[in-house]
Amino acid sequence: MPKFAVMYVKGRAVTQDSKPHFEAYPGTLTFEVDAENRAGAYVLACKHLNKLGMAALVEKDPTGESYPLGFTDSEVRIIEKAKSQFHTEIVSGARIIKIVAAG
Repeated sequence: MPKFAVMYVKGRAVTQDSKPHFEAYPGTLTFEVDAENRAGAYVLACKHLNKLGMAALVEKDPTGESYPLGFTDSEVRIIEKAKSQFHTEIVSGARIIKIVAAG
């Protein structure tokens, strides 16, 4: 089974000028997982982060024209079938920033 590296940053929700934003702590963390595809890696990473007591979130596409992290329609269906979803609200926790094949 392929191995994927899920990169994320821990941070907290803060309000500045009446607007919430995510303030990341220094450093990027990596969680390696065996999964069939990137969507499966996302689902497993979210479960892992939740077990650690952290909300797992992703950043919205600023244009609103595509899914977070560049997921395709078929990958989104896999995520939804696993009863997972994209959490894009600003909360304290871990923001997944990239999912790549690990060599």
